[in-house]
Amino acid sequence: MNIIRYLYIELNSEKTVETKSFETKADAVLYAGQRLRETVSAVLGADYIIPENHIDESGNIWHSNGDTEIYSSGYDWSLWRDGNEVARASVEEKVIELSTEEMLSLYDDQTKEFLLEDAGRQLLEYAEYAFLTPNSADFLVKHGFTLEQAVDCNSEHYLLESIVDRYTDMFDCNVPENDLWLDAIESVLKDSLPARKII
Repeated sequence: MNIIRYLYIELNSEKTVETKSFETKADAVLYAGQRLRETVSAVLGADYIIPENHIDESGNIWHSNGDTEIYSSGYDWSLWRDGNEVARASVEEKVIELSTEEMLSLYDDQTKEFLLEDAGRQLLEYAEYAFLTPNSADFLVKHGFTLEQAVDCNSEHYLLESIVDRYTDMFDCNVPENDLWLDAIESVLKDSLPARKII
């Protein structure tokens, strides 16, 4: 199986190469524009703005400011200073051939991502039906953390991974999906009680 990825490739004057892979061309182009703005800011100052009359209808740039020149065509760009190229970047389409193991891993990753989204939605619906809100004093008192923390992957109280694991362990094609989510959520919330400080 082959998949298409879009690679952002940036080379600076120190010959350091940065590459970043994106699933869509739009995301790669957006990142290229962001990096161009960051590079211009680093060279000409954070408040520097390229004049609108130096940007054509297609978004291409041909601009000079003293010893600095900036060129951009589509999603490719370069920045020059004193006749030397400071940095240049491009977006390239790359076809990647996946092995069977890589395909299975990609499928598992995508499935896990979808399940985490489902878990978040199911947990919020569970809270709504229980007359809770993300700032509910009742939820905080009972569990020692807020519902917002429970769905925040950067929080120490993040529960969605545990809910997905519990849902997967309990999965039974003969049981309605919503019932499985409800059981998984209630089970994880119950398990969280002893390990949390009750306030």
